[in-house]
Amino acid sequence: MDRVMFSSSKTEWGTPQWLFDFLREDFKFNLDAAANEQNAKCKRWFGPGSPYAEDAMGQSWRNSVYLNPPYKNMDRWMHKAYQEADKGSSVVCLVAARVDTKWFQIVWDRASVLCFVRGRLQFQGAKDPATFPSAIVVFGKRPADSIIERLSLLGNVIDPADGAILLHQPSDIITKNI
Repeated sequence: MDRVMFSSSKTEWGTPQWLFDFLREDFKFNLDAAANEQNAKCKRWFGPGSPYAEDAMGQSWRNSVYLNPPYKNMDRWMHKAYQEADKGSSVVCLVAARVDTKWFQIVWDRASVLCFVRGRLQFQGAKDPATFPSAIVVFGKRPADSIIERLSLLGNVIDPADGAILLHQPSDIITKNI
C-alpha cells in the first residue's frame, strides 16, 4: 500500500477520471480551478504550468467550476469556493471528508449540497485506495432534484443547512468503481 496515503506529506490527489466524468455529465464544468499539466480535467485550468493562470486564488472563477484542491490550506480553498459561488458560479469540490476540521465547518455553513462518497476513492496515479473518506461539496445554487438523485449513487446526499438527508441509496446500489 502507498505509504503516502497514511501521511500528510502528499497534498495533491488527482481526481479519478470516472468520477470527474460522472460529475461533468450534470455540472458541465468549464474550469478546473486547481490542477497541473498531468491532472487537469478541463480545457481551461488554473495551476502550475497553466496557460491561463497559475494562481487560482487571484482569479475570478466563472460558470461551472470543478475543484479538487491541494489538501493543504483547505480553509483558504473553501473560502474562495463559496465566495465565487456567491458571485454566481457553481463550484463542485472533491475534498477529504474531514468533518472534525475547522475548514469543514465552512462546508457545513455555506454548501448547498454535500455528498459523502461511499467507500474509498482510488486517486489518479495511486496504487491503492485512499485511507480517508471523500465528499463532494456543491457551493452555489442547490442542484436540481435529478442531479441530487444521481449524486446519491455515490453516497448519502445531505443539505448541510439543516442536516437533512436529501437522498440515500441502499448500500447495494453503488457504482462499480467505488
